[in-house]
Amino acid sequence: IPLKAGRFRVRWLGTTTAHAGDPLGFVDVWADGARVDRRDVFYAEFGASEKLLAEITFELDKPTTNLEYRLFVNKGVRVILERINLESAES
Repeated sequence: IPLKAGRFRVRWLGTTTAHAGDPLGFVDVWADGARVDRRDVFYAEFGASEKLLAEITFELDKPTTNLEYRLFVNKGVRVILERINLESAES
């Protein structure tokens, strides 16, 4: 997916057997082979939607055609991933 420079948000939606506050794992974003951002995720940390598993907001300093966004789940955590959304986070 070609992207211009700017702020973006990725959201992973689905279900899990985890309880609120349980650590799920972490998410990271890579562009052109370099890590842009990484954060640990905990179930229900955003509270807005019970389907929201993880979210990360990141900034691209330059355009890219090589973007990866990944969710790593801790051992023993069961997740059913339904959808991943990539959207602009510009104000």
